[in-house]
Amino acid sequence: MATNSLIPAQHGPPLWRFIYAKPRADEGKFRLHYLDADIKQVRSITLTIMALLVVMSLADVPSMANGSGLELGVALRIMMIFIGAALILSLEHWRSALTIDIGVAGFAFFTASCIAFLHTTADVSAARIGTIGTLFIFIANITFPVYSMYLLPAILVFLVGESFVLFDPLRESFSEHRPIIVISFVFAEIISVFTSAHLQRTRFLAFRALSEVKTLSGMIPICANCKKIRDDDGYYQQLEHYISTHSEASFSHGVCPDCIPELYPEIGDRKR
Repeated sequence: MATNSLIPAQHGPPLWRFIYAKPRADEGKFRLHYLDADIKQVRSITLTIMALLVVMSLADVPSMANGSGLELGVALRIMMIFIGAALILSLEHWRSALTIDIGVAGFAFFTASCIAFLHTTADVSAARIGTIGTLFIFIANITFPVYSMYLLPAILVFLVGESFVLFDPLRESFSEHRPIIVISFVFAEIISVFTSAHLQRTRFLAFRALSEVKTLSGMIPICANCKKIRDDDGYYQQLEHYISTHSEASFSHGVCPDCIPELYPEIGDRKR
């Protein structure tokens, strides 16, 4: 009976491997297989964030003379735009999974530092902190194709900075909003981390299944008489042994009606 490695979850790697665990021996091939797609994804997300920062900065320009902290906010956004451009250029010159991991981690760390610093120095509302914080957690963990281990420093900087702002005794207006904001941050982090891990594991299972399918593709040398298959080392193996070795399939043997008279003539005579 043939089995499918994508169906039973117990045959796949454990979920924690795709959260904080160190990669295994097959990690290099897995990341290389998705390298082009990951670079395009990081580039598109970074460009979208940069465009949003430009729009937000332009919207704040008319109110900069009357608002508090708008000048600092615009300056930090401009710095984030330059960091995003540096990330895109680095991916063009050094195309590797390590560049993606370090670049995305650095961009997320700088973004978290800017958000926390702006909320610490400027007069902001609880709704702004909750909205910006939840969006940052979701975007960092889910949309970027890296493991949560690389984003952990950025998330810690962000959570510590926002907690300092929320529990500042001088900001009494936050007293009734602190519990719901903290719960929102914790909920967003848990959901986004496990969602990212599930996405990574799904990609890995698809990669592993594709690798197994490719093993049985192309020209397979087979004996015209006994139907044995020659392996890569030049040895001939039984058909069922070769397929079982190179796939998840297994065999149950029987005898077809055409072969019964040849192998068991007495059974054929009784039937006639």
